[in-house]
Amino acid sequence: MNGFKRMTAALISIALTAFIGLGIFFYQNSFSYEVFLNGERIGNVLEAKTVADALEDADQELKEKYGSNIIYEKEITLEKVQIKTDHEDLLTVKNNILNTVDVQKPAAALIIDGESRFILENEEEVDQLLAAIMDPVKQKLKDLPDHAQLLEVDFKQEITIEEQIVPVDSLYKLEEVMDLVLTGTESALTYQVATGDSAWTISRSFDVGLRSLEEANPGKDLTELAPGDVLVLSKDKPYLDIVYTLKETTIEKIPFETIKKKEDTLYVGQTKVEQQGIHGNKEVVREVTYINDVVDSQKVLSEIVAKEPVEKIVLEGTKARPVAARIVSTTHAAAHNGSIGSSIVAEAKRYLGVPYVRGGSTPSGFDCSGFTSYVYRQLGISIPRTSGAQARVGGYVARSDLKPGDLVAFTGHVGIYVGGGNFIHAPSPGKRVMISSMNTSYWRARYISGRRVY
Repeated sequence: MNGFKRMTAALISIALTAFIGLGIFFYQNSFSYEVFLNGERIGNVLEAKTVADALEDADQELKEKYGSNIIYEKEITLEKVQIKTDHEDLLTVKNNILNTVDVQKPAAALIIDGESRFILENEEEVDQLLAAIMDPVKQKLKDLPDHAQLLEVDFKQEITIEEQIVPVDSLYKLEEVMDLVLTGTESALTYQVATGDSAWTISRSFDVGLRSLEEANPGKDLTELAPGDVLVLSKDKPYLDIVYTLKETTIEKIPFETIKKKEDTLYVGQTKVEQQGIHGNKEVVREVTYINDVVDSQKVLSEIVAKEPVEKIVLEGTKARPVAARIVSTTHAAAHNGSIGSSIVAEAKRYLGVPYVRGGSTPSGFDCSGFTSYVYRQLGISIPRTSGAQARVGGYVARSDLKPGDLVAFTGHVGIYVGGGNFIHAPSPGKRVMISSMNTSYWRARYISGRRVY
């Protein structure tokens, strides 16, 4: 009996132990872990080891992508909770870590005039960028002509390189920055044309040269602007300007002066060159500063005259001209030949627009008598060279009997009658061969006679 009791007690003890152990097992496996990274929930796992493995895998992936010198905060907190059915596996936890952390790393910032412009992987990349901009200019400046000497070349802007801890997604690739820097900024300024605007008024208002305005608007006719048209006022500007200074030596012309002297043996209006002018020359040394190959400023360092100029001396007549007689030879003119007259007029009209040149008697420039004598000569008709002599040549023709091709004489002037009360002539300095009416008060008062010279 006692043995039976002891066996029963033992069985009860074993059963109780088993029950307690099973209870502990179920108690321990009824919990999971809420995972927090830097205070932000990233999932739920059954085992803490899953988090450690996911963190190790994420760290390796980040270093492979961004380099071993990355910096990021990775404070993991596990919170024991009642088991959930929606817990995460290793891969999911790793991806959640990658999507949550803010990864930073040391980098080199290019500072332009105190402003951070581009952030590159390291200082060596910044140096490569600056060299890509500067080296072509330095290479070009090695091939300067003999009269130019390089004094200095540098960036116009103040440039520094600063180490910074930055987010990895703020880093530029070197190739991208080179394209940006070499093509320039997108800072073009535009203007909408208003009523009354012209290219000139717009250029003055915005202090933009007309040539710059044309270059910034290729294909647009600036002479035909209409209200509503949009003009680009400035082209893209580079992030960096290269400034260099040259010492340049040039040989420059020294203009001669023209001295005018009165001469009483020449008639009023006549001139004569007594001495031809000769230009001098000088050696000029300048310090010239260029920005992006365009002259920005220059300073003269020295001037040495190598050859003095010789002045030009021009004699100007003071002698009064004789007054042409109103009554001239009235020898009866030959009968008008319409064919010859028409040929004379046609020949004369060929030279419409030729400039007046004092003493000129060729198609490069005529004075009045040079024009008439040249035209008649082309038809085989020879007449004197001066207007006074021409007023007496040939036969007299009354004004009412003038025919095309006749010579018409005025006080100090001659021309060729073309019909209809008009004549063709080389008028005066500053004008060109033209057709004028003889019926104006000016020419009517100065008319002397008509002459038929054939």
